Amino acid sequence: MTGKPYSRSTFKRFRWKEKPKANSQNNAWYHPDFKAYADYMETVEFKQAITALEQLALVQCTVIMCSEVVWRHCQLATILNYLKLNGWHVWYIMGLGRVKAHHYNSPARIADGKLIYHSPNLL
Repeated sequence: MTGKPYSRSTFKRFRWKEKPKANSQNNAWYHPDFKAYADYMETVEFKQAITALEQLALVQCTVIMCSEVVWRHCQLATILNYLKLNGWHVWYIMGLGRVKAHHYNSPARIADGKLIYHSPNLL
């Protein structure tokens, strides 16, 4: 982005450190942090945060980043699943001049046009 104006924002509303809901249906996730994040994605707060991000992306090139070394360990992947389902082009920057298209991670399923993380036996 050399020579180009850009701005930096922190979407703190995407940070979620709660435990999974006791009645969570997002049981396709093995790790409780991902299950809790999938629960969070069902809230009004998440919908407001993702809408703000999408509106920003409509007016300028937008990058969202995670500090995890291995992207599969980051809850950002669940946000990327959501964005991809909603028609956004999602790419990983792998290095200088290298990008990789996002693919839904294995727990993600699409049912009735919605992203879910339920075990197949619950569908």
